[in-house]
Parts: sequence; C-alpha cells; structure tokens
Amino acid sequence: MLKSIGKQGKLNPDLESRIKAADNLTEVEDLYLPYKPKKKTRASVARENGLEPLARIILKQKEVMIHEKAGEFISEKVPTAEQALQGARDIVAEWINENKQARDHVRRHFAREAQLTARVVPSMESEGIKYKDYFDFSGALDKCPSHRILALFRGEKEKVLRLD
Repeated sequence: MLKSIGKQGKLNPDLESRIKAADNLTEVEDLYLPYKPKKKTRASVARENGLEPLARIILKQKEVMIHEKAGEFISEKVPTAEQALQGARDIVAEWINENKQARDHVRRHFAREAQLTARVVPSMESEGIKYKDYFDFSGALDKCPSHRILALFRGEKEKVLRLD
C-alpha cells in the first residue's frame, strides 16, 4: 500500500505515520482509498467530461442558480444540464465516499441508529416455519445478538424472509 502511494508521488510523512499507526484493517483501507487505483466509474467519466468544476461548486453550497450553472457545462458528451448535474453529483459522491471522517461518521451513525426488519415472503409461511419468530421482526441492529442476525441472514438466503 505504501509502495503504491509512493509510486504515485503522493506519500508524505503524515500519511505514512497515520497508515502505520492504524489500529485495524478498516482504518488502513479508509486511508488508502483516495490513492487506490480506480476502475472506470461514473465519476471518472464525469471528470473526463469536464464536470469537476461543477462538482466543486455543488460541494461549496454557495448561493448559485445551479441549473443555470450546469447549462454552462453542456457539450457533445454532456448534452443536457441534468446530465451535467448528475455527473457532478457522482463526483461529489466519490469525494465523500473517499473521505475517512465522513466514512467514520456514517459507520458510527449506522451502529447507533440502524434498524433491521424482516418480513416473510408471501406464500413461504409453511416452508419457512422455523423462521416464524422473524415473520414480522423489527429491532435495533446494535441490540440484536449475533445468533439472531445469522438466523435472519439464513432466512433471507433460503428466500423465506425479506430483510430491510
């Protein structure tokens, strides 16, 4: 990982020390994500089409008539303002996804607030009788014991339960 970032010329002492001090693999992956070689994505296509400046405008959230501004980015490859906006949104989404603090915030929020719900798939009541306790289940994910989560996943895999 460090070699890959170094080959890109983007490795600095601060980043190197943060990677080496990471407590777990998730933290290392979050730090590496912005430097990881990317496949072609909707965001990379939007960048190639010149939509990064529009994405920066969206990210700044300044008082701007964004649909009018998007019209300035219409081209042969981006024929409408709506397509320009969608491409810019894709770039912003990628930036947010690659931001370690944003990812940490989402993980903490998910761990605190996530609800797991299960419903029986219509017409599967008799075949999935062993999952009857979960035919109409809802509960906080952080309060569900691991055996219950595994049972819910098995029920979904067997197409008896639908999880949300």
